[in-house]
Amino acid sequence: MNKNLLVALIVGILSFSSSALLALPSDSTKVLVIDENSKPVAAIEVLVEGFNKIKTNQNGVSSLYTPKKLLMPFDVEIESKFYEIDNFSYDDLTGLIEITVKKILLANKEVFVTFVKPDFKPYTSLSINYLKDSYMTNAKGQIILPYSKFNPDGLIIQGMEVNKVTSFENTYTVTLSPVEQDKDFDLALANLSQSQLNDLSFKKYQIEFEIISNDIIKERVMLVESNNKIRSEIELITKRLQNEKNLTTQQRAELRNFIGNLEQSMVENSEAYKRSERKALALINKMRDVVVQRDSINLATINQLKLLEKKRIETEKANHRTILIVSFIALILLLVALIFLFIVRKIKKQKNELATMNEELTNTQKQLSENFESLSWQKSIIEEQNKQLDMFVYKASHDMKGPLKSIAGLCNIATVTVKDNNSLELFEHINKSVLKLDNFVSDLLVLAKATNSEVVIKEIKLKELIDEVVKSFKNFDGFQKINIENKIDPNLIFKSDYNLSYSILQNFIENGIKYYDDSKNVSYLRINAEKQTGEILITFEDNGLGIEDEHLPKIFDMFFKINPKSEGSGLGLHIAKYGIEKLRGRVNSRSKKGEGSTFELIFKNQ
Repeated sequence: MNKNLLVALIVGILSFSSSALLALPSDSTKVLVIDENSKPVAAIEVLVEGFNKIKTNQNGVSSLYTPKKLLMPFDVEIESKFYEIDNFSYDDLTGLIEITVKKILLANKEVFVTFVKPDFKPYTSLSINYLKDSYMTNAKGQIILPYSKFNPDGLIIQGMEVNKVTSFENTYTVTLSPVEQDKDFDLALANLSQSQLNDLSFKKYQIEFEIISNDIIKERVMLVESNNKIRSEIELITKRLQNEKNLTTQQRAELRNFIGNLEQSMVENSEAYKRSERKALALINKMRDVVVQRDSINLATINQLKLLEKKRIETEKANHRTILIVSFIALILLLVALIFLFIVRKIKKQKNELATMNEELTNTQKQLSENFESLSWQKSIIEEQNKQLDMFVYKASHDMKGPLKSIAGLCNIATVTVKDNNSLELFEHINKSVLKLDNFVSDLLVLAKATNSEVVIKEIKLKELIDEVVKSFKNFDGFQKINIENKIDPNLIFKSDYNLSYSILQNFIENGIKYYDDSKNVSYLRINAEKQTGEILITFEDNGLGIEDEHLPKIFDMFFKINPKSEGSGLGLHIAKYGIEKLRGRVNSRSKKGEGSTFELIFKNQ
């Protein structure tokens, strides 16, 4: 116990000393935190980019000591499980940072929906589709939805229609009745033109687009709520670890329960992200099909207009010949006057047809213009949603890094201060789970940065870059057991983006080390590069474990892992392929189980 107190005293003195050194500058910036109603919020911890954390007093005010006046832009964060930042402003004249926060609305994890007949008897074993997912009612006519809210408009039930929906808290009762076939409606559809049917189909896709868009937004809200829950549980575990020195058996059980909740929340967070990603991709594919379908319709209309124009020209030529012949015959033979009158009536009829065709041509051109504007607007919406999704992934991953590092640091301190073997074993499990999640979050950050970063081309000495990447794996498990051969010419210059190139090479070298075959006497990873016509070919060849033929086409898919129990995130090769394509390159892969793998990276030498 005396040793523990001594360690705590030394840490406190060091913390106080570092805080005092940071407080030496003379300039002071005032920080004010208020809620939506402009009321001060007390006891909120604020972190301004590049400075120590501060806490507001009862008046929502705190002071930040800086060496000189702050300059925008800079980031501001708060640590609270009840509030989140709505917006903030900085007045460089008065030196005031004003932060407006709003309360976080927590939602239920599950929704219970019961489907009954008009006589209140339950529908058992009924197939339900809700938000693109399929469910089957149980013996009580009930399904459980992993959502915070329930929207009856998202239900699709074959042969059924919704009569009534009642709710109490997170429990809903839906009354269904069979749908009678409407023969008049089918007859009306049969009488519609192809253009009218196409318009109905397009409106149907527009409605589905709006519903799916709203669903994606709801799932993003659910992901934010899940992240807030993770932060709350992490804070709770951290406080218990900081404030309680000797834990009883009951307290250890509670701590294990907290850890279980944390891991479950992480799984839910990952699943929510996957569902949102799948739905966003499905939405994009659906709208792409609609655009293709509309383009096909427009192309058919244009071809029809060309045929009408050709027919009109041919008709005009025929009319011209007819007039000449009739005039010549009228001058010679008055007896053919009746024939001439008949031809004149025919000409008038053809002129009317031409006028009708011209009117149809004008209407069709107007419709094509409106369709183009509508498709452009929908494309801008999809691009904005993809941008918001990328920003959300980056922000969520960035916000999780700090708490994870705090837990890892506490676990390292515990291994020194705690003497109980059971507690040490528990902290080791916590540290492994935190490191696994930290690696996953790091991969998400790399993917987000690769998505949003601009390509900056400069000259790179390829051999030096690969040597630097290899050196970074010096302490990596298995590094000493594999022979890495870098056969690249030292004078070979590669024009490309340095950060993207480093990330790509790092992934292939890491896989070559990680999946070596310890049953072989000599394990190797051979790296070579050569210039071709306007391109550079980089080859990675190893004699490691190899990949089965059935798995080889999937290795670049997001979250794909050959062994589901492996500690990797399944993002490494996906990030590498994304970077290769962003640099306008391509990758070829060959592998055989038990013999090794070869990867060929072809880049344009920009």
